Amino acid sequence: IIGGMVLLILYNFGPTTIPSSLKTTTTTTSTNTDARTNDKNNNTKEELIRIYDLSPTLYPKEPMHLTPIDPSISLLPKNIVTTTITTNNNGDEQQQHPYTTLDIVHRKGYLHTGHILYILDASNKLLFLQRSPYVTTCKNMWSLLGEHSNLSDDDGRETVLRGLEEEIGFVASMNFDDDHVDYAHVWTAELHPILKNENKTKESSLRITIQNATEFPLYYIRHYGARNEYRVDRQLTYLWIVQFPKRHEDMDWLLDDEVEDFKWVGLEEAGRWLSIDAMANDGDDGGSSDDGDDGGSRGSSGSSGVEEDDGPDVGDFCHESIRSLYEVGLMNMI
Repeated sequence: IIGGMVLLILYNFGPTTIPSSLKTTTTTTSTNTDARTNDKNNNTKEELIRIYDLSPTLYPKEPMHLTPIDPSISLLPKNIVTTTITTNNNGDEQQQHPYTTLDIVHRKGYLHTGHILYILDASNKLLFLQRSPYVTTCKNMWSLLGEHSNLSDDDGRETVLRGLEEEIGFVASMNFDDDHVDYAHVWTAELHPILKNENKTKESSLRITIQNATEFPLYYIRHYGARNEYRVDRQLTYLWIVQFPKRHEDMDWLLDDEVEDFKWVGLEEAGRWLSIDAMANDGDDGGSSDDGDDGGSRGSSGSSGVEEDDGPDVGDFCHESIRSLYEVGLMNMI
């Protein structure tokens, strides 16, 4: 179905051991020097994200948006200072760790890894999700399924399967079918849907096929501006094609609470949708409105060549950065 693709050998950075000072206890609370987390006693748990630097030898300057990056030779763990606040008056302890919370990752613009999933059903319809009006960025905008890598994921495959469970309600077996991985590094996994109620009969498992849409992950960069508290998203992004064996009408989906709506779109129609959305934003002069409430893209390119904005574009997708990322994988599929 999908030909002419160069696919990526997976790179495993291995699990990161979380020191005891950052685990849930009754005597300590962990905090990054930039922001304190909630006390662990209140049973809240913030997702921890691995963060990186690019090799200064290979990348003395920040790469352009959508630059392919070979992580095996380019990614270096970034250590930041973490302060452990003790309650026994012995003083606070500072340690360095290559991870922090997702909120700090975006507020500080730390480089991390993430994954975009092109989910196809048996009729080659592509799943698009509309974001909730209550999310932090890109409210009500359409997107593909995306997932950040966190400390619980040993490699990209686990992140993909976690995303399928959390976002669309399919539990995956972690026993990858490595015996059937072919030269193109296509792999399979067994899924079964999460039951919406106890009286429903469990459906038989589904075997999905997963492969990469690009040879290397792509460097993604977006400055979100004042409307989103000047967050910056620097992400080394893996693009995955996830092929389901049934039509979407014949499967039971359980979408995440952050999903407002969804639609299944043919590949060529998806390409036209992205192109029309891009044309709707052509001619934007990159200026800023006086009142800041027009909701349009007010991007500007600074000396680094990085576009900055203060809100979403006028179309269905959040902005040009994410739309151009989606188009790369789609071009490899048509």
